[in-house]
Amino acid sequence: MVSSLSHAAVLDSVKSDPITEPVISEYFKTINSAEFEKTAALFAPHGEFHTPFTPELIGHNAIALYLSTQCQEITITPHKSKIQRSDNGTVEANITGTIATSLFRSDASWQFSLNTRQEILCVKVKFLTSVRDLLGLNA
Repeated sequence: MVSSLSHAAVLDSVKSDPITEPVISEYFKTINSAEFEKTAALFAPHGEFHTPFTPELIGHNAIALYLSTQCQEITITPHKSKIQRSDNGTVEANITGTIATSLFRSDASWQFSLNTRQEILCVKVKFLTSVRDLLGLNA
C-alpha cells in the first residue's frame, strides 16, 4: 500500500498547461530564437536528443551541430503539457504541440527526462502526422 501512495503522490503532481518547468520552457524559447548553443547547454553532458529521422545525438556538441544545421527555420509551439515530478527530484514531461517549417506543419510530441540538477537527460521528438500527410500525398 505504501508504494501505491507514493505512486499517487507522483500522479497528483501531473499538470496540464502551461509548462511549469523552466528548463523545458527555455528549450522551446531557445530553439524558436535559433539560439542552438543555449539549447544544447540545457542538456546534461551526455544528454540525448532523439528525432524521427536521425540517429540519437549525444552530448552538447552533437546536439548544437544538429540544431544549427537542421532547425534554422523551424517554429515549435507547445500546446499541452503533462509533468510528473518524482520524490527524488527527477522530472518526466510529455508535451504536445506543433512543428512548422516553410515546407510542412505537423502535430508533434516531446518526451523530456530531467535529472535532479534540472538538466535534460533525454528529449524524444515524435511527429504525430503520417509521412504521407507530411509529404502531401493524401491531398
